Order: sequence, then structure tokens, then C-alpha cells
Amino acid sequence: MDTVALDDVDRGLVHALQIDGRAPLRTIAAVIGVSENTVARRYQRLRSAGMLRVVGAVNGARLGYTPWTIRLRCTPVAAGAVAAALAERPDTSWVYLLSGGTEISCNTQARSTGERDSLLLAKLPAPDASRRCRRIRCCARSPHPPTGSGCTG
Repeated sequence: MDTVALDDVDRGLVHALQIDGRAPLRTIAAVIGVSENTVARRYQRLRSAGMLRVVGAVNGARLGYTPWTIRLRCTPVAAGAVAAALAERPDTSWVYLLSGGTEISCNTQARSTGERDSLLLAKLPAPDASRRCRRIRCCARSPHPPTGSGCTG
């Protein structure tokens, strides 16, 4: 992947797509004050560099899902694999590596605490991840903390 420095046009494009991922390039161009061709070129450049991806996401709150912010402390060897696997899951909306690559913060959604506990305690997404992740912390707008070792509400 290429390294790309973002300028005001790139940031305007990204911001517009965060507001409405289906906005026409013509509309974005008019709002940020450049040509439609410039926006199309910038969009392709950011996508090719792996810096931009537009995806659809379900509004889980409307479907009865509970959003969870999860923080995992892992060994440096395991953190990248666990983070990559979490990012591939359809129930995960974002993943960040923190603390020099030893901690992962992610946001996921689950229908129930049992479904959430299953992800955390039985299905950590990498070989030996459950042994390599030393601490798990969870936060949600739910009164039910996870059941199992290492988790706090």
C-alpha cells in the first residue's frame, strides 16, 4: 500500500462520506468546492491506498442489539492477529490497536449478554488468543456485566 498524505480536499471527501456514504460524487464536489473529476480521482487514490472503504452497517439499536466497547490486553505477538480477525467479523464496527500494539479496542454489537460472552470467552478469533489475551474489559449500556474470568462491566 502507498503512503498517502491527506489534504483539505481528501479530508472533505472523507467527512462527506462519513455523513452519507451514498452521496453522489457530484454533490460532494459541489460542497467541498472542487470538480467532480477531482473527487473521483481522490476517492480512487484513497481506496487504492487502503485508507478509505465505504461499507453499509446495520443500526443495531433499532434491531435490539446492545453495543459493546471491548478492550483486550494481549501479548504483542497475538494483538495483530486478534485485531485483524475482529475487524473481519460482521458484528464489529471498528478496531484500534493501542499501547504500542499490546491492547485492542473494538466496538461490537450483540443481541444478548450470552452472545457477547460467547465471543469474548469462547470464540476469541485467533489460535490461542484466549491464552494470549491477558485482560478483557467491556462497557455497554446494559446492566448485565459479562460472566467469566477477566471481564468487567
